[in-house]
Amino acid sequence: MATRVAVLRGGSSLEYHTSLEVGADVLRHLPSPKYRASDILLTKDGVFHENGFPKPLAKIVRYTDIVFNALSGGDGENGKIQKVLEAHHVPFTGAKSLPAALATRKHFSREVFQHTGLKVPFGMAVPHPLHAEASVAAMLLKTAPHWVIKPASLGSGIGVGIAKNRSEALEALSRAFFFDGKALIEEYIAGREFMAGVIEHFRKEKYYALPVVEKVRRCELCPARIDRKTAASIQDIARKAHEVLGLSQYSSSDIIVAKRGIFLLETDALPPLLPGTGFAKAAEAIGLEFPELLDHIVTLALARKF
Repeated sequence: MATRVAVLRGGSSLEYHTSLEVGADVLRHLPSPKYRASDILLTKDGVFHENGFPKPLAKIVRYTDIVFNALSGGDGENGKIQKVLEAHHVPFTGAKSLPAALATRKHFSREVFQHTGLKVPFGMAVPHPLHAEASVAAMLLKTAPHWVIKPASLGSGIGVGIAKNRSEALEALSRAFFFDGKALIEEYIAGREFMAGVIEHFRKEKYYALPVVEKVRRCELCPARIDRKTAASIQDIARKAHEVLGLSQYSSSDIIVAKRGIFLLETDALPPLLPGTGFAKAAEAIGLEFPELLDHIVTLALARKF
């Protein structure tokens, strides 16, 4: 009998259209006849639809074996939808609610990284717009601009700005607060940017690091143009980040290689799975085609205990 997979996409976040695309690709590539997929759309106003028809989530999960979480950003990644699915005792892909919340809230994940010996750029959380002036003043005492300023809980570069002086920092913080209730201000690290993906329980490794992907402007190059030692260091950082956050099945980490060392920027607990993009490219580079990647993730999720 085919495993019933409810592919959840849409949602209320700013990454709604990305989620639609991710979900469509999952629906298209889940191996058949092993899996029987249904399309679950979560509208921006919070209504669930199954294959085009409104239906309460409680009824949807009653007749499914697993939920494939293809949501991007917002409640799809911050632990809220995970809590709902946990309450219904239905398996789902991606991290559980607490690790998902931790990874999404960058001001908290930064602290975890630092406490476990992972190198991150110097920075601080700005908890409220009223703290913007004081936070910028504090940063000036610790490190000179340039700074990276971003919403504390969003991905995909939403609301991110570079500031090279105090006034630009305040403007960038104002933009960041438009998208989120908290912001981050970090020192800008000049260097080359890479992405390293991790898959659990693959090729006899608990945390298997995929080939490193190099980010060059809007291109993602795999394999990255780096030496083996540097690639291995990046992969070690990605594995440790995945482990210390308590993530599940798969993740990706953004990393900067600079003259001062290798810095972890952030870890995505639910990297978008799209054929031809970074994570999928890295998997294909080791012979793991997209349908096989999806199959492996679903298999891991089904085996997880609640």
